[in-house]
Amino acid sequence: MSCTYYAASGALYCAGVSQTCFVTAINGIAPASSAEYWRFEVNGAPASVGVSCYQPSEGDLLALRYVGAYSTPTPTYY
Repeated sequence: MSCTYYAASGALYCAGVSQTCFVTAINGIAPASSAEYWRFEVNGAPASVGVSCYQPSEGDLLALRYVGAYSTPTPTYY
């Protein structure tokens, strides 16, 4: 499988994969522009794969962090 990671948006595109997830909103909070997005993080750092491709390990801390054009990212932990 060939995948491309887009660091600016935190998105992962895998050719030939038809069922992936891209977080568009959480609790009604959705990006207002292409400069804003939900970033998937593992143990405090941006994940190297998208949320739909990540296989969690015991003890991992997973977060979805809203990154706005003019705001400081704030974590949302689950």
